[in-house]
Amino acid sequence: MELLVALGIFAISVGLIADLFLSATRQQARTVAMSHAQGDARLITETIVRELREGSLDLRDGISSGVLALRGGDGSYVQFQRVLAGDATRPCPSGPEACLFIGRGSSPDAMAWAPLTGTDIVVNAFHFWTAPHVDPFVWDAEGGQYPANVQPRVTFFLSLA
Repeated sequence: MELLVALGIFAISVGLIADLFLSATRQQARTVAMSHAQGDARLITETIVRELREGSLDLRDGISSGVLALRGGDGSYVQFQRVLAGDATRPCPSGPEACLFIGRGSSPDAMAWAPLTGTDIVVNAFHFWTAPHVDPFVWDAEGGQYPANVQPRVTFFLSLA
């Protein structure tokens, strides 16, 4: 009888310890995944900020919605765009439902695109807002003034999983 009680207590103890170990392992996997997503978010943020600091917003007409268009400090064109996995022109690396691409080129029609996010990161959202909507540095000769009296500003929202 004592052996059965001891065996029961041992089995319960092993079950509790195994549950604690599995919980710790799952939490570690979540922490690693979160750290990886934060690293990608930091890379994306630093890339956009660097391009903005070295260049300027590209405020010309004809830029499609969902594309953050910039002019690099060297006059090149730089664009950021969220792309869904089914896009035939710029397919995401294997795995994610949506990814973020960066494009660089000497003209808007000759862009070389590359994924900015990894294969295990899903870009749930990439939204941005620019102000003003017209180039404040181009003189309006007809009106005798600049079209906007504010510095260009970009605010963006990024959601990764």
